[in-house]
Amino acid sequence: MDLSYLAEVLSMSNSGIPNYPHIILSFDYRGWQLQIDQDESESPTTYSVWAKYQLITAVAVPLAYSRSDAIKRAKLWVNTRTASDKNKGRV
Repeated sequence: MDLSYLAEVLSMSNSGIPNYPHIILSFDYRGWQLQIDQDESESPTTYSVWAKYQLITAVAVPLAYSRSDAIKRAKLWVNTRTASDKNKGRV
């Protein structure tokens, strides 16, 4: 079994230490629960947003460099998804 790929991935992260979510803010928006994750493991501080709806969980914003940008992009993601669902007759 070739473990070179695994060794490369582990060396790219913080010495193999998992990066657990650090949720700093959570709020409901149009039926979705948005969770803002803050990562301070490297400079600059980065943010991502998890979006949850019933049994669905998705990464709405994989990377943002400010909390306000993360929130704005997450709301846009929800608005786009909601509009798409209405057009397909799902809502």
